[in-house]
Amino acid sequence: MGTRGLRPGDIESLAILPFDNFTGDDQLDWVAAGMHSSLIGDMGKVSGLRVLGQTTSNAYKKTDMTATDIAKKDNVDALVEPTLTCYGDMVCLQVRVITPYPEEKVLWVGDFMEDKCQILNLYSRIISIVTIELKVNFTLREETLLADSRIVDPDAYDAYLKGRSYLDGFNPESWYVAVESFEKAFEEMKKNSFVRWEKYGDAELLEEIFYDHGWIAFVQELARTYEEATAIQDILNS
Repeated sequence: MGTRGLRPGDIESLAILPFDNFTGDDQLDWVAAGMHSSLIGDMGKVSGLRVLGQTTSNAYKKTDMTATDIAKKDNVDALVEPTLTCYGDMVCLQVRVITPYPEEKVLWVGDFMEDKCQILNLYSRIISIVTIELKVNFTLREETLLADSRIVDPDAYDAYLKGRSYLDGFNPESWYVAVESFEKAFEEMKKNSFVRWEKYGDAELLEEIFYDHGWIAFVQELARTYEEATAIQDILNS
């Protein structure tokens, strides 16, 4: 195990596999799914890496395929295997980086524990360490963004993660849960309106929720249309 022999350019693409939930609580699967989405989004901002999208990565949840098979199928140089081991006031993660070439081996393993309000900083720290270990170059702007300290409201972030997870569901019930979760996140942050969001990181979270809110109306309308179409089809079939 080790990245000492790697050279810049050896790892130019990777897939972040779905988080394993080893917390012992199946009710936290939505947390693992939401964190998976967030880490892919943040890692994808590193210009020196091609990061496999979430939809493709999700296909490997509980797969029997080997790391080599996955890498060959999607033409990536490495795989990131994250495991969620605790989630409460503190967040605990283990992250493994695997390369299948020339033979499958673990390049790096890291264990992390962080206060939940620091979770955005935790993502940045993981990305910084992984990319440095893989000899991936940053731009000055990327290095500055990763070094920024961002604090979030834990309750707002929980609701946001739940919304992100359920938004990926392909049914109206999931969409409605997503909408309710985003609204809850929004309300939690409004309670803390005295906090300077641009300093403490909730501004970024708020911006993402605004972005998601931009098409929440579409999701709601889509769900209503789906239900109406289903009702009509039931009548026609009766």
